Amino acid sequence: MIHNGEPYVLEFNVRFGDPEAQVLLPSINQNFFDLIINTIEGKLPDKIEQREHALCVVMTAEGYPQKYKKGMEIKIKGDEEGEDFIIFHAGTKRENGKIISTGGRVLNVVGFGKNKDKAREISYKVIEEKIEFPSSHFRKDIGL
Repeated sequence: MIHNGEPYVLEFNVRFGDPEAQVLLPSINQNFFDLIINTIEGKLPDKIEQREHALCVVMTAEGYPQKYKKGMEIKIKGDEEGEDFIIFHAGTKRENGKIISTGGRVLNVVGFGKNKDKAREISYKVIEEKIEFPSSHFRKDIGL
């Protein structure tokens, strides 16, 4: 974060969190468990097969990160995963056949593409065309 022209570290994680894991893990086109075992045994390959680009946009509930609304119904049209996207649930539950928001960070939408711009286009297209989430918020500058 930049404040008054000076950089500050807000958080330093040494674990896979979200949305980092949602971008990294599906990007690997190899068996992740095998990669871990090979790394432990000192046999990590020179190159890891992966998709070219991925971009994640987090959808949040109104009011996040302070007091946010819960219990909002979310409608997702069609599949939650396709050739070039995945919708990850973070703060949701399924109740009586419906998807209901339960947290502040609700959905993570990951798009995959041959370049950064295509991955970005896919992520935002999924949000606009597949997800109905009243009063949701998401940054519109991810990947710029």
